[in-house]
Amino acid sequence: MNCKLINLLFVFLFVLTSCKGTLDLSAHVHVPYCGGAEPTPEMAKGYLQPMDSVFLKKVKSQKMKLVLLDINGFAQIKLPKGDYDLFHKTKGLSIEEFKKLYLPTNNKWYTYKGDSCLRFHMLRPDAGFKVSKKTEYKVLFRSRCFTGVNPCIIYNGPLPP
Repeated sequence: MNCKLINLLFVFLFVLTSCKGTLDLSAHVHVPYCGGAEPTPEMAKGYLQPMDSVFLKKVKSQKMKLVLLDINGFAQIKLPKGDYDLFHKTKGLSIEEFKKLYLPTNNKWYTYKGDSCLRFHMLRPDAGFKVSKKTEYKVLFRSRCFTGVNPCIIYNGPLPP
């Protein structure tokens, strides 16, 4: 009787562990060269800045999970198998918090497209992927000159010489 119970427990544990997969995640922001001095060919390419965190959400779920990344922008995590959406870390902020951090105030060179643009941006996933037994996923966010990660502002000012 005890052997049957132990075997049943092992089968149950196997089923639970087989429902999860391992995600090797890499997340970086490409920061472009934005002018000034004559760049070297290497400077003109811009550089990659590692992210410190991102949000994941299983498709058709409302819960977002904060994933902390190491100093190089990497993480290895176990997740239930399935389809996921990935969000830039700023999308975990409220619209007011985002505007405080990423919206220039009283600057004649910037045009704000409005809160509706920001709401649309915040709700839209930045990437999507499927977690299976072993999944590697690399995401590259793009930053823009003078506006960074905020797609709802336009820079109309002079460019550096």
